[in-house]
Amino acid sequence: MNRSTVLSLGGAALLLPFLLPFSTGSPLPPRTDTPSDYAERVTIYRDSFGVPHIHGEDDASAAFGFAYAQAEDNFTIIEDNFIDALGRSAEVVGEAGILDDWLNRALEIVPLSQAEFGQLSPAVQAICEGYAAGLNHYLATHPEVQPKLLETFEPWHTLAFIRYLYYQRVLLQSYANLPSDNFKRAYQALHAASDTSGLGFLNKKMPGEGSNTWAVNGPKSHSGNPLLFINPHLAFFGNAQVYEAHILSDTGWNFTGYTRFGFPLPYVGFGEKLGWSSTDNQADLVDAYTVTFEADGEHLAYRYADGRRRATQWTDTLRVRRDDSFDRVPLTFVKTHHGPVVSSQDGQFHAVRMAKFEDPGWLEQWYQMTKAQNLAEFRQAAARLDVQFGNYLYADVEGNIWYVYNGAVPRRSKAFDWSQPVDGSDPDTEWRGYHTLDELPQVLNPTSGWIQNCNGTPLLATRDDNPDAAAFPSYMIRERDNNRSEQSRRLLEATETFTYDSFRAQSYTTYLLSAEKELPRLFAAWDRLGQSFEDLAATIDTLRAWDQTSTTASVATTLYIHWSERRQRLRSEGYRRLDRDLVALRDVRNNLQHTWGTWHVPWGDINRLQRVLDHGDNTLRFDDDQPSLPVAGAPGWTGAMFTFWSRADGTKKRYGRGGNSYVSVVEFGDRITAGSLHTFGSSGDPASPHFFDQGARYAEGAYKQAYLTLEEVRAHAEEAYRPGARKD
Repeated sequence: MNRSTVLSLGGAALLLPFLLPFSTGSPLPPRTDTPSDYAERVTIYRDSFGVPHIHGEDDASAAFGFAYAQAEDNFTIIEDNFIDALGRSAEVVGEAGILDDWLNRALEIVPLSQAEFGQLSPAVQAICEGYAAGLNHYLATHPEVQPKLLETFEPWHTLAFIRYLYYQRVLLQSYANLPSDNFKRAYQALHAASDTSGLGFLNKKMPGEGSNTWAVNGPKSHSGNPLLFINPHLAFFGNAQVYEAHILSDTGWNFTGYTRFGFPLPYVGFGEKLGWSSTDNQADLVDAYTVTFEADGEHLAYRYADGRRRATQWTDTLRVRRDDSFDRVPLTFVKTHHGPVVSSQDGQFHAVRMAKFEDPGWLEQWYQMTKAQNLAEFRQAAARLDVQFGNYLYADVEGNIWYVYNGAVPRRSKAFDWSQPVDGSDPDTEWRGYHTLDELPQVLNPTSGWIQNCNGTPLLATRDDNPDAAAFPSYMIRERDNNRSEQSRRLLEATETFTYDSFRAQSYTTYLLSAEKELPRLFAAWDRLGQSFEDLAATIDTLRAWDQTSTTASVATTLYIHWSERRQRLRSEGYRRLDRDLVALRDVRNNLQHTWGTWHVPWGDINRLQRVLDHGDNTLRFDDDQPSLPVAGAPGWTGAMFTFWSRADGTKKRYGRGGNSYVSVVEFGDRITAGSLHTFGSSGDPASPHFFDQGARYAEGAYKQAYLTLEEVRAHAEEAYRPGARKD
């Protein structure tokens, strides 16, 4: 590419001179604690499942130990996550990472994160410093570990990963209502590229498939104590996978739950006084603005109101791996007052604005939430609205349960369709601040004694005390009801009172509400057209006799799930509905017969849990010849509480890629009672006894005990050591 780049704007061309790369920020303040100082203040306890319980004399030391334990268990994923967050994935995976890195740099994730570190409170700065020091101490004490790229970690890296994971991967790609090809088109247009066939598009993205959460109190609790069910549905591999850990310090910080590899604390879970779960919502937090550029030499002018504004343009250089060498690829970026230009469609460019993206605070809010000791303190932390798109469902020892549809929802004019790109030249499309916490849908201590959210509408959170739709602007709430939410309401309403044990048992049910709704249509099609599909009689009989509950022994589950998936694919092929239903069943029967030698395949024979190494190269190497476990869980669209997303990809069997990831049930009383599960186990090392030791429990819903107090942790610890002093 030449020293200038052609930006095609509606048939005209602007010559954009290359500028110097953007600044990487001012130097960070020096750390005064040495690794030995930190390590002397930390003890890592490992229970019988290898779950780390990190005790520090202060919060920063606890974060140091938290990082060290994470690195012991899966350093590879931490480094992969930070490589992606720094916009350097192409240095590892080659061309497949260029587009991801371009988006990362267009969003200016690195300079924003470096600047944010300087704006953090001293307490959170200290946590980030301790966390980075813990990772560096791990490398210093494990010379046999060879990083792919990063030999030193900085305190702001965790802030970059938060921005990357939630803004670049989720809000930009899933909430902006822009087809994924639009990002590639923008890259092509900005670089006058005629071919980007070698580019991958965000290959590492593993979709979160929703989450389940319930809370009960008062009339629904047998003991009178609130009960909380925490059940995020996240990917088992890649950036989004979770890690169970417990952090506690002598300052009173005590919180256990799940985190991501690269975060300095658990961010969903429970402490001694309260806990919460989080489920993704679809609050409208992102807008795309159509930008009309004027062919005006090098000025990058674009229309706004009755005049024009000028966009900012800069360049950067990306190192791209080519076998054993690197190429240097120049990148071009354009930014308007609405945000960076990252999308193009039908000859038009789109700038994207995301709620509070440039503001600091996500980690600050999490820290305050995990330090909260009562509802008032938790609400005060949540009122910051710096953490986006996550409903909170809360319970505490005082008997409260509370739900809020969280997010910094921009105030907007009601004159526009915000689900589509709006005219960026119209000043009336500007945001007018954000709605406050009190203006969001929420429910506190309903008379029903229960609240649920499974990524469905907040207007059906409980029975009688739901938020009123008329109280909220049309652009705020975008969800509808779904089968998991509907099934949750059935379960919570039908049970008179819950004990801890019955609550835990219900959390793993596998009744498929979708089958109750869909199969009558299939049977009606059979009753009308069965004479043309007589060979399906036995499969119809099997489905008629089924109780719509998924089990590992159920042949009907295998037929139903494959049939429902197949009929959706046939919708685009022009079949009438009745024919489509029966053709789909015949296809499934024939495919099973071809692959397995019979269509009588129990669900557990085909639906499997297998842990494979995640090499960070976008490939999951499932293997039918390697050990795996049968799983009764089913996809989230079925309504099963045990959500398990599996797929066959070059294999005979279907292997789980996401779903129930960390699962916990908590009873808040004078003494916390809690159980938890992780999909696989604590360690990412196949040689570790904790690589897959929770797999069988996970498949059966056999919760292990979760420890919270330091007394409990010490009583059940199988080993205790200081960072750097463990005997491997």
